[in-house]
Amino acid sequence: MMNESKKNITIYDIAKEAKVSPATVSRVLSDSGYGVRPLLRKRVEEAADLLGYMPNMIGRQLKKKITTNIGVILPSISNPFYPKLLLGIEEVARQAGKQVLLCNSGRSADVEKGYLQTLYENQVKGIIVSSISDDYSMFSEIQERGVSLVALDQKMENFDCQQILFDYERAGFMAAEHLLKKGHRKIGFISAPLDRFSRKSVFDGFCSAMLQYQIDLPEEYILISTNEYESIENSYEFENGRNLTEKLMNLQNPPTAIFACNDMTALGVYKQLNEMGLKIPDDVSVMGLDDIEVSSMISPGLTTIHQPNYEMGKIACKILLEVLDGEFNEVDILLQPKLIERGSIKEIDVGRKLHGTKMGWKALGYR
Repeated sequence: MMNESKKNITIYDIAKEAKVSPATVSRVLSDSGYGVRPLLRKRVEEAADLLGYMPNMIGRQLKKKITTNIGVILPSISNPFYPKLLLGIEEVARQAGKQVLLCNSGRSADVEKGYLQTLYENQVKGIIVSSISDDYSMFSEIQERGVSLVALDQKMENFDCQQILFDYERAGFMAAEHLLKKGHRKIGFISAPLDRFSRKSVFDGFCSAMLQYQIDLPEEYILISTNEYESIENSYEFENGRNLTEKLMNLQNPPTAIFACNDMTALGVYKQLNEMGLKIPDDVSVMGLDDIEVSSMISPGLTTIHQPNYEMGKIACKILLEVLDGEFNEVDILLQPKLIERGSIKEIDVGRKLHGTKMGWKALGYR
């Protein structure tokens, strides 16, 4: 016969067990500062342990008008970029005695909005968010109700909150320029939908490099997906990398190099090229962006642009804690990219100068 579930233990149950008044139990458990004789305190604590009492932290926070929780909303935890960012947040939060409530929006603006409401209802006073939404009305509403916000990774345009960002446009430029300096002129660009600040900026940087060096690329070398999804079975970015690489390499005149919008997409490139019997970098060079840990573990190692996600998480949490304490001077932070060279890019045509005819990017919105 199964044991019945334990009921919620109250101060009245503890008082009965310890043979003291409920008021005495309340004073001991709340550490209110009222004097309680050591013997009575010991009896209350032993009774609470015996009965398996668990304090109601939310209720305690409500009474004291404080919170030990920090909310974090991320678009996806299937991409290793975000767990590393979260580690940075948690390290700072833990040192400050705070707990992190993680919310995975699953690439959905509606889910993100729902989590904002849930965190507010649970008395969370500080939230760190990498938002994928372009509607900030819910953010404004909870700000007006006293919730502090710090945005990171994805820029919240024309929205008043602290922001810790990464120079994605510079990163995209650096990646393209590196491939050009290695002699590549036939460069494919693949990406998930350009519906986020980060992806738009990476693509802008890539296009800027092509324009600056007057490199003409066929439009068929630019493959950008039109939809995005969250899957339990597979990483979206990985599968997107595989699918777009197959299309690129089946062109009549395929590129000699592929620049993926992030490292998870680049891993999909690796997989597809391997299945097609093509070697990296002998047959095709591959460039990524993020510098997630696995990029240095694969063979050949992935040449990529380092994004300091762990540091970004730490900075975001430090700023949020300062905002909550009223000690922060408002300033946005822009972290800079760094080129990480490994073995995925082959140097070709090393004697050829970077010049060419001015190209037709008008169809892509560039002049």
